[in-house]
Amino acid sequence: MAYLKYLDLSLPKLNSEPNHWADHIEFFCFISQEGKISEAQITDRLLDENSNNPLVAVEDVAEEDEINELIGALSSTEYTIEDEVIDETDDNSAFRDKISSKINSYFNLLKARQLNFGDDYPFIVTNNDITLKENLTTSQTLYAILLCSSLLRLATKSGLNKLGHHFEELCGPAFKKLTPIDTQNIFFGSGSGENLLPSITGKFYDKVIELCNLLHVTPTNKFHRRKCRYS
Repeated sequence: MAYLKYLDLSLPKLNSEPNHWADHIEFFCFISQEGKISEAQITDRLLDENSNNPLVAVEDVAEEDEINELIGALSSTEYTIEDEVIDETDDNSAFRDKISSKINSYFNLLKARQLNFGDDYPFIVTNNDITLKENLTTSQTLYAILLCSSLLRLATKSGLNKLGHHFEELCGPAFKKLTPIDTQNIFFGSGSGENLLPSITGKFYDKVIELCNLLHVTPTNKFHRRKCRYS
């Protein structure tokens, strides 16, 4: 069963949050045939996804004020020859350098993850590449599951449900520690009964009625089985 649509995989757009970039780089490493991805490969892919136009590609990694500052610098007399106007859409090294600098900062974030997660981190990050470890441990495999859960926009319909259920099950013990000791934690979602958590199972109407009984409340008189699509 395919959980994710690999053919739809692309890098983040329009200056996404750095951790979102780090997630994508890790995932590219996971699915690469070599089990390894370099900064240069990520930079090249970003340019490829933007028709090899550095000015367009830089919008996916840089803040607007950074781009305006760069354009301003290119238009200044320092970068002109005999009042020649620089074409902002030219494939020039200044925009490429900005892109490379941003990609490098994302790899620095991956280094921080490696430091923080220690042996539980399934990758080895060096100055300019990231490599998938061999023979992943249980904790490292768990990291991979959580990584896939961060990319739900790429999930298939079945993958969306399965990854969601896995994530909720993994969060169950942590959530229980956030609630009072005598609190009863019961899984109610669409995947109830598919994991090891205490669950309310059945059709939607029946599940709501059971939940009401547990909470000692009465459902509204407008709540009828015939109005529940999946009753």
